[in-house]
Amino acid sequence: MAHRIGLEQREDIEIFDEPNHECFVDITRTKDKRFHLVNSSRLDSSKVFIFPSAHDFWQHSSKEANAQALRLVRPRQANVEYFIDHHDSEFIILTNSPKDDKAGLPTAEPYPFRLVRAPTASPTSEHWEELLSVGNDELIEDVEIFKSHIMVSMKRQGQPAVYIYDRASGCRSELPLPYKGHCTVRPEPNPQFEATTVRLGFSSPVHLESVVEYDLASLKQCKSWASTPLHIDSGEYKCQRLKVPCGNVYIPMTLIHHESVELSKGGGGELGREWYSNGKGTNKVNSILDYLSCIRFLLDKGWANSSRVAATGVSAGGLVVGAALNKSPEYFRAAALHIPFVDPLSAMLSPDLPLTGVEISEWGNPLSSSASYATIRGYAPYDNIHQMSSDQGGPSILVTAGGLDQRVPVWQTAKWVARLRSAGGYHLRVPGGAGCAPKLLFYPQMDAGHFHADASGTEAGSDNGGDFISVQALRNAFLISELSTSHC
Repeated sequence: MAHRIGLEQREDIEIFDEPNHECFVDITRTKDKRFHLVNSSRLDSSKVFIFPSAHDFWQHSSKEANAQALRLVRPRQANVEYFIDHHDSEFIILTNSPKDDKAGLPTAEPYPFRLVRAPTASPTSEHWEELLSVGNDELIEDVEIFKSHIMVSMKRQGQPAVYIYDRASGCRSELPLPYKGHCTVRPEPNPQFEATTVRLGFSSPVHLESVVEYDLASLKQCKSWASTPLHIDSGEYKCQRLKVPCGNVYIPMTLIHHESVELSKGGGGELGREWYSNGKGTNKVNSILDYLSCIRFLLDKGWANSSRVAATGVSAGGLVVGAALNKSPEYFRAAALHIPFVDPLSAMLSPDLPLTGVEISEWGNPLSSSASYATIRGYAPYDNIHQMSSDQGGPSILVTAGGLDQRVPVWQTAKWVARLRSAGGYHLRVPGGAGCAPKLLFYPQMDAGHFHADASGTEAGSDNGGDFISVQALRNAFLISELSTSHC
């Protein structure tokens, strides 16, 4: 709806209606402020309309006339996404459409993301011209448009890389990053189109968060801000990336350890968009098997033993951990799961839940597909607790949930805990626990939602309440207690 300040709400004008309940709809503006974008997105596809920011919907008398102001850039196509910004006389588009783009033809699997451009007057896909393409082991994560430069953030062989493109010369230069090895790079808010500098945030498993401002022309650091570490010397710890063999692929695993611990050298990298696609939908079980392969690798190397292995998982990560606990409980001494998505089958069979429709492309639709039903039923933690036999017992588990969580309702988590209790394995010994009875603790915060709370106890997301710091403290205390050799 378009609303003009000073007019009554009944005078608002409808500019777009999306009948598909599986879609999210939002409206944004290009960074140069010349165009507005109406984005209709699913998890695996998108459809974007553009209209000039200067368009006056009240000057046109009919809904049909206003609808003509919206130009569709590309029809929706399964497994094809695209994101648009504008620069001078052309649109800059990040897309995973195939290079021999045939809009409307089915695409079985998503292609790697690439950067294309199109004239302002002709933004449709038949006019797209490639600016940057990447390989299957590369993944473009973010594109930032400036008046004189374009910044592209990507993963290259599992490691972050940032490129700066000079619009005048066409030259591409790699930005020097402050940390060597594995780290996380995130663009900070850079709202000014005319800016000549860019700010990036950095962190790693052994470094606290920092922000660095770079000059776009010289690529040199202008300013930096870093958190002050308390009671820890990051120089005493090492972080390395290992590759864990699993079939005909290698699973990337990050290992953090004290410098006094000597480990064999390793390398490896994430496999880009193809890797992501092979861990969703009917292939979701791959993510669970990969997780167990990494633990088995550590055990086989002698770097860990099952009496000192703990697992943590949040939301969908809790599904992976929960399924791993069912399949191989002997690998774990303890686990802490926060707002775990442990009952995906019931969720996807309930179209009245808020996110069921939009999550179909991620998990599948068990209501219409027997194959999807069987797949989800095969790995869902709630439906496979019987795999944890009574003679095996199980690890100690702490489960936390939020009473206001609209994404993972507290009742889903509670019934999983109840079924675990009814399985009868929690009066037995923990493997390697010297007679210690495993614990199953459930801590629902009834005033908390899905997203993390800040230091004041107020969530940054759409739900209210919840003190995330206290939950983290509870989790850490629980795991330290369970892993302590003197616990019994």
